[in-house]
Order: sequence, then C-alpha cells, then structure tokens
Amino acid sequence: MSKGFIKWVGLASALLLFLLLATGCAAWFAPEEEPVEEPVAEQPEPEPEPEPEPEPEEVVDFGGRTIRAASWWDLTPAAGTPGGDRALARLAELQEKFNFTIEWVNVPWDAYSETLTASVLAGDPFADKVMLPPDWFYSIAMRGFLQPLEELYDLTDPLWNRSVTEFGTIDGRTYGIDAGERVWPQGVLFFNKTMFEREGLPNLYELVENRQWNWDKMIEIAKQATKDLDGDGVIDQWGIGAMDMYLFMMYSNMGSVLEVVDGRPTLTFGEPPAVEGLQAFFDMVHTHKVFDVPPADSPWDWAAQRFQDGKTAMFAYYFWISDRFAQNMADDYGITLFPMGPRATEFVSQAMGPNVETIPMGVENPEHIALFWERWSAPFPEDLEDPDYWVADFAPRVRDEESLDTLRYIWEHGITRNSLIRSFHSPVQEAWWGINGELVAGTLTPAVMVEERLTPLQTALDDAMAALKAQ
Repeated sequence: MSKGFIKWVGLASALLLFLLLATGCAAWFAPEEEPVEEPVAEQPEPEPEPEPEPEPEEVVDFGGRTIRAASWWDLTPAAGTPGGDRALARLAELQEKFNFTIEWVNVPWDAYSETLTASVLAGDPFADKVMLPPDWFYSIAMRGFLQPLEELYDLTDPLWNRSVTEFGTIDGRTYGIDAGERVWPQGVLFFNKTMFEREGLPNLYELVENRQWNWDKMIEIAKQATKDLDGDGVIDQWGIGAMDMYLFMMYSNMGSVLEVVDGRPTLTFGEPPAVEGLQAFFDMVHTHKVFDVPPADSPWDWAAQRFQDGKTAMFAYYFWISDRFAQNMADDYGITLFPMGPRATEFVSQAMGPNVETIPMGVENPEHIALFWERWSAPFPEDLEDPDYWVADFAPRVRDEESLDTLRYIWEHGITRNSLIRSFHSPVQEAWWGINGELVAGTLTPAVMVEERLTPLQTALDDAMAALKAQ
C-alpha cells in the first residue's frame, strides 16, 4: 500500500471526525425545538346525571273538616293588604291540598278563659287552635286543659320562636308556642312630639342614641312639661302617664315582680333592683308630682286617652296601643325606649309575656291542626330574602322612621323582659294590683309593702300553684 493512499485515508478520517464533532456540538448548543402538540380529539361532555325524583309528599286528607282558630280579636286576614292577600292565597292553597275549611272564632276577652275551660270540661273544645294570652296560660295549662305540643311538632325547628317555647314549657312539657324569629314588640315609651317642640324639650331619639336617656333625665323633662296652663291652680299638662308604670320602673332597673326558679313561681319584688324601681315610681307620684294619676273609678285606658288628647308629654305602655293613636291622635307622636334605671346597662322593653298558640285537650285529630299550623306559619320566601319584611305591617302604626328604628332595636338586641305576675292567675295577682293602687294613693310605701306583704303573698302563691296541680 502506498504512502499516498495511507495519507489520503488519514485525511478523510480526520475530516469525518471533524464533521461528526461539529454536528454533535451543534446539537448540544442548538435551542430545543418546542414539541408539537398532537391535536386532542374533543371528548364528548358526560351526560348529566338525572336529578333524583323527589319523593311524592304524602298528602293527608283532613276529610273536609272545619278547623276553628280562636282569639279575642278577629284573626281573619285582611284582603287588600300585602300581608293579608298573600296569607289568603296560602290559606286557599292549604285548604285545597288538605281538604278542610277554616273558621275564625272571635270570643270577647271577658269570656275567653271561661269559654275555653268550660268547653274542654264538656268534651267539646270551642276551637281547635287557640291563641292564649299570658294572663291565663299557666293556670289553664297546669289544670290539664292543653295538649302537649312536643308530641305534635319538632320544637327544635327554627320555625318556632325559642323564647316563646321556653315560656310555654312547664315541668318539661310544652303547651304553648309561636312561629317566627321575632315576638310582637311590647313595652315602649310614647311621647308627644308636638308638645315637645312647643315646650322646647330635648329630642328623646338623640338621648337614646347617646345613651343619656335615664330616670333622672325623664324626671327632669317631666318637670318641665308639667304645667298649669291657664293659671287656675290646677295642673292641665302632665309629664308622664301610664297604666303599668310601676312595672316599667322595676324592669328598667333590672328588677322584677316574679320569676320561675327551679319550677317554682317566686316573688322577687323584695330584691333591691325592684324596690328601687318601686320607690322611684312612688317618688314620681308623691315627691316630684309629675305623674298623671287616674281618678277613682276611671276606665282602664284612661291614661291612654289622656295621652291621645294631648294632656301628657310621655306615656309608657305596650306597642299594640299605637293603633288607636295612629288613627285618632291629632298631635304628632314618637315611640322610643323606656329610660334606663341606675342598675341597668342596657335598655329594657318590659312585657307581660307573649301570646302563645295552643291546642286544647279533646280536639279531634290534633295532628291535623299541627300540620296545618306548621304550613300556615312557615315564612314566605320573599321574607327570607328581605330582613325588613315586617316594616310593611308596622309602618301604618307609627309616624316616623325613628319609631321603626325603636322596634328594630328591641328585636335585634333581644331586650324584652317578661313580667310573669300576670301569667299566674291567683288571689296573689289580685292582691298585687291592689298594692299598686295603694302605692299610687300613698297609703303604702315600698319598704312597708316588702316587709308586710312579701312572705304572706309567697305562701298564698305556693298554695295556689299546689291546688292547680292537684286538679
């Protein structure tokens, strides 16, 4: 082999190696090409799973019966109003669905308790669903005239107002309930806005907002408002009027007349907060002389009429009476909270206990009544979406937005405190009303009342409760 051939092969090999190295280096330093994505075939969307068919509701046939719903006022929904029209529409739907008719039974207050008890004793309840005021609830329930409701309702359902259920429960059995998150507002203070402006008196709404509204301020304003307008020596315009002022004073100082302690109705008007409230009321009448005292043998609503006629600057009572003022009072009025006593850290709305829904013993198929009333009481969908749904019903009873704010405050802050003395009908209750009259007349002082009356009244109350349970 010639040297030329060998030299040529060597050069060729070197050239080949150089080309290989160059190609490899180019591969090492060249940027990576982005991978080409292969087109993905579109997958068909999965078929939606069919929603499970709702189980058909078992519709109970009431057999064409008439359900009688009773109160001491007319419960018939008012046609032509937003609340009344939708209530009537729901009622028509329920009557068709369950096959019944409704009868609204209106029995006068004075005959109500006797009508219920006599009809149950006769085995023929005068109504199937009965509204009961706190005045007679405990005495009627403890005598066995009412159907236990925990057997008919799920009382843990938020449909039923918890505070009313607690009020309606005796010895572990529930006899009275009410639907709704809110209870009808009760204790408030009305004030004559026309008179306040004329006399240059402070704005009560501002005093409440600034938490300066207390007993001292109320007495100060009452003194400015109390006047002999015509100079004949007789007071023509008074600072304060009320029907239950002594109760408002006790409860606004965190006192009370009666509480249920371990199942026993216990008189508490001898405790310091209550005594201070009674003494402040006594001083309002006899020392400050700013309270418009009803004359002997006056009608029960005398103080309300005096406020309506523009004779008193302030009037403490329950909100429901605003209906008569809205329709008949010439002067403008406002509604605010009752002032705080020295022991209070919050405003209080004194109440006489809630009205409760009951079913008398002896009602035919009480489960029908419970089913109807549960469906009838359920909130309307639009109410669940609008927290101010209640305003439409209350607005006609007030004259300004601040009054509605007062009602809203009572509900949202849960400041209602129930005075249970009216809920235990007994000789003790009658004696208590007489004591109030003696305080107003000045023939009895709070200190003497506690010393001389508390123990005998507690003994009488214990005896009355024992007699009720024994019946």
